[in-house]
Amino acid sequence: MTIQQYASFEAGPAELNATSKLVRAWESKNAKNAAKFGGISLMALSLAACGGSDDTAAVVDGGTAADDATTEDTAATTTTLSTLQAQAATLLTTIAASDVAVEAATITAGSSAAVLAFNDATLAPTTAAAATTSFDALAAAVQNEIDPATSAGNGLEASNGIGLYATTTFETLATMLANDTAVTQAQITALATADASLTAAFAFEAASDSANLVTANVAANAGVALDAVSTPAAAGLAAIGTALGTNVATTILVPDAVAATAAENLAGATAFAGTLQAAMLANDAAYATAFAALTAANATLVTDAILADVQTQIGNADLTQDVNTGLIIAVADAEVTLDASAGAVTVAIGALDPTAAQIINALDGAGANVLVTAVVAAANDQALDAALMAAYEGLLASIDVIAAADASSQVAAIEAANVATVSLGADNIDIDGGVATTGNDVFVFNEANGNMTVGTAATAAAPENVLFGAGDDAVIIAGEYTFVTISTAAEFAALGTTAVGDAATTELFVYQNAATGDTVLSFEENSFDGSTTTGTAMTTLTLTDITWTGVDVNVVDGNTILTEAAAVIA
Repeated sequence: MTIQQYASFEAGPAELNATSKLVRAWESKNAKNAAKFGGISLMALSLAACGGSDDTAAVVDGGTAADDATTEDTAATTTTLSTLQAQAATLLTTIAASDVAVEAATITAGSSAAVLAFNDATLAPTTAAAATTSFDALAAAVQNEIDPATSAGNGLEASNGIGLYATTTFETLATMLANDTAVTQAQITALATADASLTAAFAFEAASDSANLVTANVAANAGVALDAVSTPAAAGLAAIGTALGTNVATTILVPDAVAATAAENLAGATAFAGTLQAAMLANDAAYATAFAALTAANATLVTDAILADVQTQIGNADLTQDVNTGLIIAVADAEVTLDASAGAVTVAIGALDPTAAQIINALDGAGANVLVTAVVAAANDQALDAALMAAYEGLLASIDVIAAADASSQVAAIEAANVATVSLGADNIDIDGGVATTGNDVFVFNEANGNMTVGTAATAAAPENVLFGAGDDAVIIAGEYTFVTISTAAEFAALGTTAVGDAATTELFVYQNAATGDTVLSFEENSFDGSTTTGTAMTTLTLTDITWTGVDVNVVDGNTILTEAAAVIA
């Protein structure tokens, strides 16, 4: 096994001296066109052309002292950069920049407060893979809860087909994130379609939840529409359900796997006791006035009595307290709970009775208890649905950003297809690999976009099928790597399970397959990939029927350019 920096594959001093003269002549002739090549420098493009000429054949400077002392031979070294190679380099820059943007957007999506909270993480992920895993975990939980078929509660029960919409959308999200540097237009279209359906379903769900709460409030108010007096009272009762729904949403979206401490249990009970007290104050103006007139000590007696009653109801299973968060997440019968709390107030201060002058008179009376419970249940459902829909919309917004970041890559792919189409096969620019042609083939490769095979076996009838078989062919690779030569088939087969190379250097492993005649290049995504022994799979670029010793490698401005090794002309 041999480790080499890319410089060892570049030309020697004489060849570089000759190349520099060619570049100076080319740059002088084409300086006005520099802007259109974006981030790829003229040097990079010149080396990508690798001596390709549509005009005068290049005369290579031998690099001797005598020759260097003579007049520069620029007049005889006019070289024309292959238009196709220039376009390929420009497209590569566009695609690579888009990939970087998508990676960054994916990391941002997986670093949002909601995602971090769900995964109980304090440090943001640093890789797209880790960010995707975190994001997917929250996405799966939200999907499970909004679908009535899988929800522990009712899910978004009013929206017909919500499960189908959710499943379709999240399958699209998963597909997009699984290959977060190659979001396709089809995926974006599918997402937009499912998103539109879900948006309509969400709007209907919200409207339905609101209507259900209004109906429950009117029923609890003896069938009379709420007015200026009864509206605050109804809001106080609904606040009980809102607290429950919000607490349930918290256990779903910010799960806690550790058993609640005594302090957490006390905090949860205290918060719910405060909600009950607020509901009783809002529903009985006389009680509110009397409580406001109490001394601080007596007011504390009242609130402590309500808290003690809540703790008793937890013990009696009238209230459900989450074992990990300490939050109150369910009430068996809101009427029973309120009556018990009101009784605790009267026991604490005999002159106080939170049920004596109720505004909404459903707290007492045979057969009427279901009305307040219905108000609490409607508010509970509304709060939980709202939290889940908000969480989903937050996830979708992140995905939209990822899709938008990939737009430039899609445009570049379309441009590449247009080049190949317009040229009618005379030239070929390709980002997917495949057979070479009789023209100037340029294959654009990015490790993040997956495996690629360049060329097919040459035949007597079609010698151009193989790379370098005809025309001025080139492979342009995004990034620069340290090259590591893999000598044997056994070493190549063991790449994923044997520590190879330098864990601190991003490497490219070169293997000449003696059996097939192919050169296989294995790329590290992370510098330590070759040094792991856990079966890390590397992305490969296969050069069919190509001997590595016949390949020239140049790395310029962050791009690695493979061309056919040229004969040295003295």
